[in-house]
Amino acid sequence: MQKNIDIWNLRDMLQQWKDLHRNSLGRCEKQGYIAVIIDPIYKVMNGDENKAGDMAAFCNQFDAIANALNCSVIYCHHFSKGFQGGKKSIDRASGSGVFARDPDAILTVTELDVPESLVEAKGIPLRIEYTLREFKPLEPTDIWNRYPIHYVDDEGILSEYEPPSVDGEKAKVAQKNAEKRQSAEIIEFTNAYEKLSEKVTNGTLNMFRSRNDEGIKDEIKENLYEKGREFRHF
Repeated sequence: MQKNIDIWNLRDMLQQWKDLHRNSLGRCEKQGYIAVIIDPIYKVMNGDENKAGDMAAFCNQFDAIANALNCSVIYCHHFSKGFQGGKKSIDRASGSGVFARDPDAILTVTELDVPESLVEAKGIPLRIEYTLREFKPLEPTDIWNRYPIHYVDDEGILSEYEPPSVDGEKAKVAQKNAEKRQSAEIIEFTNAYEKLSEKVTNGTLNMFRSRNDEGIKDEIKENLYEKGREFRHF
């Protein structure tokens, strides 16, 4: 644990926001902190997070803490349900649009949609995007989460990937269905060829002939070779 970080663990210690506000001022006022972090805010949220009036009043209390302690206040909030791809980073927070308008700076951390092999090799892929009111824009930062440490993607591997989206998921499903159909067709042809007593329908045979797909032919040859048969004609 860093010596310049103090943790006030409130797990299982239910506090209303007004009480936490008062207690945090008393606990922190003589410590000279440069920042107070509240994580997550839904644990102390009062009011309806979808109502702008409730959330404006809630967020005003962060300003009160910042002014009283002369420090920054950082709070952690969660995304809305569903896929985050296709949304602007500023629109991903759950609840009222106040969460997009109230802060001076917003950092969104979003998981990227990458092949499983990359996750196994590198860790969980994340992108940090910045919405800044008082500073010049910053380019997103891609990182790998290998618990408990986050590493910057210095190789630029993640630059070509995006967060999961509805369209992306539909494309994945379509690709999986196509692979299943191709696999079923290969098995049908292989089994018929192996048994020799079965006939492949003209439609299926013509389909394979017309494809001229060396990958499919190679897979059929491999299947037959594993079964001890030789592929002579196609």
